[in-house]
Amino acid sequence: MNQATQQSTPRRRALIIAGIALALIAGAILVLAVTDDPPPSTSPPSGSPSPSPSPSVSTSPSGLTARLQEAVTVDGVTRHLEEFQRIADENGGNRYTATPGHEESAAYVARVLRNAGYEVSFDRFDVTVYEENAPSVLQRRAPSRTFFENSADFTTFNFSPSGSVTGRLTSVGVTPETDGLGGCEESAFSGFPSGDIALVQAGPCTLTDQVLNAQDAGASAALVMFTPELADTSAGVLRPTLASSEVTVPALAVSTKLGVELARSGTRVHLEVAGEIAERSTRNVIAEQSGETDDVVMVGAHLDSVPDGPGINDNGSGSASILELAVALSGVETREGVRFAFWSAEELGLIGSDHYVSELSDAERNRITAYLNFDMVASPNYMRLVYGDSLGNVDDPAAIKNLFLDYFAERDLDTDLIDLSGRSDHGPFERAGIPVGGLFTGAEMIKDREAARLFGGEPGRPGDPCYHLACDDIENISEESLDQLSDAIAFSVATLATSGEL
Repeated sequence: MNQATQQSTPRRRALIIAGIALALIAGAILVLAVTDDPPPSTSPPSGSPSPSPSPSVSTSPSGLTARLQEAVTVDGVTRHLEEFQRIADENGGNRYTATPGHEESAAYVARVLRNAGYEVSFDRFDVTVYEENAPSVLQRRAPSRTFFENSADFTTFNFSPSGSVTGRLTSVGVTPETDGLGGCEESAFSGFPSGDIALVQAGPCTLTDQVLNAQDAGASAALVMFTPELADTSAGVLRPTLASSEVTVPALAVSTKLGVELARSGTRVHLEVAGEIAERSTRNVIAEQSGETDDVVMVGAHLDSVPDGPGINDNGSGSASILELAVALSGVETREGVRFAFWSAEELGLIGSDHYVSELSDAERNRITAYLNFDMVASPNYMRLVYGDSLGNVDDPAAIKNLFLDYFAERDLDTDLIDLSGRSDHGPFERAGIPVGGLFTGAEMIKDREAARLFGGEPGRPGDPCYHLACDDIENISEESLDQLSDAIAFSVATLATSGEL
């Protein structure tokens, strides 16, 4: 799931996602359509699980949903997650867009789909990515010499310029009485010593604006201190993104603890950043099973991870769930066709899904009766969150929302609504006027006491403490959540594909 900040709320209240632009990169990404490359080999690799044969399934709505729920098991979904973990382990620890880890993930998904009887196509496009050539360095030189740990204490902004800088640290707005507002106003940098390294506290403006304000004041580099409610976790510091090509100074994000420590007067620091911006090619994986009509229900999940971890919950969990559903649904007759999409470059700003939707003709767009999105469905401190009301471009998304709410209510499972912020791959479809819905179990958002009462788990902790970090691995999965939501996914797809109505 693409970064933003969230706060939890009680049952049936919309979870409003705050507008802190931790990953606002729309202006920094170039997308260009190119031709597809040849399909990968259909022979499974050594150790790869073979897809189970398609079940004999009744095509009545109730019969289909029941059989699909039986066929889509936690064990089956977990086998795909284990493959994603293996792929990450063998490719630098991640499955980031346009890297060997993502390409092998796409090849694996395509192979499983082909073995299940699908024709697979690739939607290929170019994307701008940020690649670190060496781990960044941050150390204090005075009043004492201390090396800080990359990822645990600090991290590099995506698209940060390179540089090696040593200098005095001057803080702006890093005091309780300012509430982190200082770095959001140019006037806060009045009298800032040119050449110093700026330390600002994340505030209500974008992090990019704060870095630009520091740069304009003459700062040689910028450190942005996260507050605990803004993506500062015990497992590490999340990597934010610079959304402007006008930034020319190195930029790092630091934890609250480190920021407070560095804000003391007389601090001198040294930092090194070595990264580059590159154009790379990547691909979405698409497979469709036709129905009795030309209409299709579309089901999607992003396949890419962030560069900092294997992305097993975010979003191996969604990808593995719909992949196992595709295997179970193969050969089953439905009223509407079902199209499965495994998106690339979601973590860079929904680039893959946006590219796909932008290439649809009016006729193709009108064929899609609904788009269902599944992003992070197995968070360890999970909440059952149903996509709620629309951003306004869809007449009535309530039918899909109520489908999920009624499903869980009939099973005495509490739910909450999450605002349709456009934060994941449903966004481009909704903006195109296509009805959307989906499920989510929590990311960096803090679970409050009311949510803990409804769903269990730990209040005061994120839904996924390993969100966008190296610890988002095969151990970072709630089997209970995966079981409940994979059943709900099978139910929703079967219901929409067989009913032909919203």
